[in-house]
Amino acid sequence: RHMGFRVNELLGLAFNSVSDECPVFIKEEFEAKSLKVYGSIYLESQPAKAYIKRIKGVIDRAPLKWRSQIGPDFARTVPIIDEELWNILVRRYEAQCALWDERKYGNLKESYLLFDKAQACPYRGLIREAYISIGLESSGTHVLRHTLSTQWTAFKISEKVSELVLGHKADAHKLYVHIVGQINSERLKAAPMPRFRKNVEN
Repeated sequence: RHMGFRVNELLGLAFNSVSDECPVFIKEEFEAKSLKVYGSIYLESQPAKAYIKRIKGVIDRAPLKWRSQIGPDFARTVPIIDEELWNILVRRYEAQCALWDERKYGNLKESYLLFDKAQACPYRGLIREAYISIGLESSGTHVLRHTLSTQWTAFKISEKVSELVLGHKADAHKLYVHIVGQINSERLKAAPMPRFRKNVEN
């Protein structure tokens, strides 16, 4: 929920997509909102099929959603703003580095996945169990992207940066602005203190 990846994008992340750097304009956008950036993930492609498997060590890949090609001009860079998540990614990175050093899956770095052997169906099952454990009806995994988009809109992350990071269509941001407006309106009704009202209106 902190990265906003679609399931196939997440499970297909190669180990070399993790970086302790982040493009300056993205980092500045988040840190100006007091959101510390620990590193980033660079994403150019996703597995071509929902069931991920290697054929002779190679994972067939396709462009990201709403992208026509694979390459730097069609890539996304996602900032990591949660320390616990960053530590998990670093541990997964180090584990895949060991396999890379052995060349276990050949010479293509894209074949060494951060979440090796993970598949969509079990992952969705875990998310479903998480919903149930907190007393919510399961809404699937994609709703977590919507939640993140709404949070970023509330933090006033710029429309352009949000679209670039999450890989949305250009008009998607308008939906989240509307949702945040509704949330803030309800907050005002629930707690109409002058200080709170001032913060919401700003």
